[in-house]
Amino acid sequence: MKVNAPGQIRFCDEYERLLEEFLLSLGKWKQVEASDRAKVQAEGSSEMMAARREYVWALVALQGHSRECSLCEETLRARINVPDRNASAAESSVS
Repeated sequence: MKVNAPGQIRFCDEYERLLEEFLLSLGKWKQVEASDRAKVQAEGSSEMMAARREYVWALVALQGHSRECSLCEETLRARINVPDRNASAAESSVS
């Protein structure tokens, strides 16, 4: 696990690795999709389907890990449940 300064978001090393794999697969899928758009519309592309499948597997692995790892689950829960202070201030000024 990486040591972070106070207040920084903390994830385990496995989450970091899975996130990197996810982002690389997303980039590859989008790159293949953009360069192969005409071919895909005409007949479909096995390269694009393979890239998309790789992306989906990476996403599933990342989501699964975030549910199974106590550190990552707690970090995500804490970040998701933090109220947006700017939204609260805007709502109270409208009332």
